[in-house]
Amino acid sequence: MEVTGQEFDMDAKTFTLGSMFSMQLHKYAEEISKITNAAVKELTIENEIKKLTDVWREQRFELGKYMKGLEDRGWVLRQTEE
Repeated sequence: MEVTGQEFDMDAKTFTLGSMFSMQLHKYAEEISKITNAAVKELTIENEIKKLTDVWREQRFELGKYMKGLEDRGWVLRQTEE
């Protein structure tokens, strides 16, 4: 809307193919392409972040004491099965 200067209502009952053609959006094809490409990339990133979040939500870690000789050196993550 900002790029094209066109205002429209996305109501499925009133927004028709004819009303879309009357806006002459083909004049802004390059700008619209840039916007939609960026939106697709953003959606891809969001989906990948969601997948990572789901994977890490299920991860469980075990801590173990790290000793060097008789000296307590703190905590470390224990080795996993995988």
